[in-house]
Amino acid sequence: MRVTPTKAKNRFGSICAQTKRGPVFVEKAGQIDSVILSAKHDKVVWVENPAPGDSG
Repeated sequence: MRVTPTKAKNRFGSICAQTKRGPVFVEKAGQIDSVILSAKHDKVVWVENPAPGDSG
């Protein structure tokens, strides 16, 4: 799903619910600027790409 920053702000609750089904991409000026993930998806990202200095 892709949304504008305004829609993400105004419908944050429903956007959070949508993240349970998959990532929500926030698009500015026709380009993906940010991604909103549920905590479930966040853990997958951290395991695949741990932060510098993080043992994973």
